[in-house]
Amino acid sequence: LKAARVGSQDMGFSGGIVLVGPPCAGKSTLAKQLCGSTGLPHIMASALFKEDRAIVDAVECQQNALQWQAQHQTEVVVARLRKQDCSRGFILDNFPRTAEQALSLDAALEQKGISITHVLELELPVRALEDRAAARLINPATNAPASGDEIGEGAVCSSPEFLREVEREECQLRRRLDDAPERLQQRIQRYADNIGGLRRHFGDRHICLDTNNGSAGPEVLQSRALFHLSASNRRGCEAPASSAWQSDEFQPMVKQKMAEATALLNMFECQLSLRSDELTHDDNWQESADTQACGCKTTVRRYIGPAFSLYSAWHAATAPLDACRSRIWTEKVRFAHEQYQFGKVATAFLMPQLFAACCPAPSHASPLEATLRRVSWRADHLRSRYTDLESQTRTQTTIVRCAVHAAEFAAAAAVPGALSP
Repeated sequence: LKAARVGSQDMGFSGGIVLVGPPCAGKSTLAKQLCGSTGLPHIMASALFKEDRAIVDAVECQQNALQWQAQHQTEVVVARLRKQDCSRGFILDNFPRTAEQALSLDAALEQKGISITHVLELELPVRALEDRAAARLINPATNAPASGDEIGEGAVCSSPEFLREVEREECQLRRRLDDAPERLQQRIQRYADNIGGLRRHFGDRHICLDTNNGSAGPEVLQSRALFHLSASNRRGCEAPASSAWQSDEFQPMVKQKMAEATALLNMFECQLSLRSDELTHDDNWQESADTQACGCKTTVRRYIGPAFSLYSAWHAATAPLDACRSRIWTEKVRFAHEQYQFGKVATAFLMPQLFAACCPAPSHASPLEATLRRVSWRADHLRSRYTDLESQTRTQTTIVRCAVHAAEFAAAAAVPGALSP
């Protein structure tokens, strides 16, 4: 991790970084760490929307102009990214949230000479998200998860004793209404519905961080994020020596990796089919109901079947594709050096990369690049399918409130800033 931090400072990283992921995935925690490592400002979208009067008024009035609200959110974010502290880059937390917002944001930033260079996605099992939501407190002043110093060393946020102590001492920490079980399941499903479009829109800019099924700690995720940022920043920048490049090894290596990826994707697809069948079995679901004296009734339906932890299998299947993508890129750079003799001009450091990015692949690499695109498309399709299946294992909570509690809940939901826009 120390080497990764030093590398991020040495490479002078600049560019726009976007963090996406389901609720409670750890986006804000990672953003703060990357902020300290790269020196880029952390822009939390939810905090911007909370401060914007027009969005708050729209939430209070329950306006139905969703298209206007989405466009206005983009304008608020762009206005913030135009400030001086974002001139070298930024870390944008939890925005955009749909493909339409991503398209609008890219277009608006392009007019201002700003670009998004990396999109880091955190993806965790639904059970891990639910456990984190049950134990999360936020600081209402910033709408950010409470830090360890605010909560206290060794405190268990989900314990009744801790919650009673918070209430008794009138602590500023609060539970976020969106983390309530009945709302969390809606947020998880909304994320699953939109993430596929975001992945397709950002394409090669999109990077999925391996979270070890949610068990990877913040330091590990930070190290992995810095590795990806550093690697993509250096990609193809070195002018290769002729002796270091053997073109005759290029095709066999790529074909072998492609065959390996295809076989692993076939296994992954079989596992998805098995998981899909398991969702339809009633034996894999447990339902319980609890009726209070006041008349409020809570029905909870939990998935108790085999775990859906296929993230490791996904990363194993796509690792060969990443190797193929990197090898094809370096082959295009090598071809540019040899074919056009960029070594004789003053711009030898940049011209091969411009050629590789803008021009077709050489004839011996073009068929493999087309095959890579087809296999990558299939991999993206399977991943979207897996995300959708995983989201269906969420705990399904249905609450029917009595008249008194229904009125209290409606009043609490109407408080500005209580719900994220």
